[in-house]
Amino acid sequence: MRRESPGTKAGMPRTRGGQSEYCFTAEVTDSANVPELKPMDIVTVDPHAELEDGDFVYIEVRQKKTSQRTFRRYFNYGSTVRLAPLNRNYRTYLFGAPGEPRLAILGKVVELSRSYALPTVNSSAIMAALSRA
Repeated sequence: MRRESPGTKAGMPRTRGGQSEYCFTAEVTDSANVPELKPMDIVTVDPHAELEDGDFVYIEVRQKKTSQRTFRRYFNYGSTVRLAPLNRNYRTYLFGAPGEPRLAILGKVVELSRSYALPTVNSSAIMAALSRA
């Protein structure tokens, strides 16, 4: 199993709450782990945190000339590591299994930030509706 640092491009040094100084933030872009991690959530990832079963991890999946980064839950079964989504419509990855892409664990999710946007109000439409009443 290979763990990598995301590098300085994505890195943002931090020191708080016992996290390493190399923590960085990433945005959730898919629904693989809803309701725990939702699209547009911002998470803090610690590349040096110890992993335990059930932790959310940020991974890089490499296939041929492309790569993508996503989140999965980490489960260690001794000789096998399973990276599973909460949503069964997304793929589970197994380290070392035949036919699997190259995988790298970039770090453990240690913090979640979620924004709750209020719906925008179209004041012109409201005024028009009120004038018709």
